Amino acid sequence: MQKPHTARFAILGGSFNPVHLGHVAFARALAGLPEVAQVLAIPAARNPLKADSALLPDELRWQMARSALGSLPKVSVLDMELLRGPPSYSIETAHALQTAYPWAALDVALGWDAYRDLARWRGVDDLLELAGLIVVPRAGTLDGSGESRQALEYLPPAWARRLEPARPGAWCDRRGRTVLRFLSVQLPPVSGTRILAEHAWDQVPDAARALLLRHLGAASP
Repeated sequence: MQKPHTARFAILGGSFNPVHLGHVAFARALAGLPEVAQVLAIPAARNPLKADSALLPDELRWQMARSALGSLPKVSVLDMELLRGPPSYSIETAHALQTAYPWAALDVALGWDAYRDLARWRGVDDLLELAGLIVVPRAGTLDGSGESRQALEYLPPAWARRLEPARPGAWCDRRGRTVLRFLSVQLPPVSGTRILAEHAWDQVPDAARALLLRHLGAASP
């Protein structure tokens, strides 16, 4: 019989291409949840749902993530997906973390666009058995109570049918385990793609910006 969980980890994945102020705000918001013992920021080797033709080198993305997020309270930066190599699948990461930390409950943190793509994720049904989801909703997604059933439309249909409201903005399964909850937080409207295209370096935290500009300078002809 599985032992009860004694801690909760929130997994914050992404390309971090580059790490930016939105990632910092998201990590801080997750760390601020009293039930979350640790936020695990995990740079992906490659997102299989994106064409990352302009993906910065793994080592640079790792160093930038560490410099921007590693000093935040309750935040650790792990290189497990980079070491595993591309592509990166959340189900594999969840299995690895479950093996390494069997006493920890897991949540996967994601933004609204990633949540809309959930049906395309590999092993999503198994993932939802292993981990809950913490989603930052887009403005206007939920009604005033946070209990709109439309919020479940991106879950696999079988999961959407089995969940019931647990509290405003959260849904649980029949075991009482919270499977989906929405995090009410305003994140800066930034993206790594736009930062690189528009040279919006002010959206990159200072220490990471220095690493990025040093790399770009070295890469210039």
